Amino acid sequence: MQQVISNYRTMFLFRGIAAVLFGIIALVWPKMTLFALVFVFGLFAVISGTTAVVAALRNSAELFFWTCLSAT
Repeated sequence: MQQVISNYRTMFLFRGIAAVLFGIIALVWPKMTLFALVFVFGLFAVISGTTAVVAALRNSAELFFWTCLSAT
């Protein structure tokens, strides 16, 4: 249980850092804001999606029963 809480904290920390970087890029590069925001958002989406898939696969053994039960 402690590791699950730690994983959530890490995810929130990562998302918070990404959001701060998003804001800094928007303020520092006003002419390149669209390109920078699309690039940072794309990078954020790839990393967030990858970590979500890894977390789902890692926790699949624990949730196998519930997954089978909900698939019926």
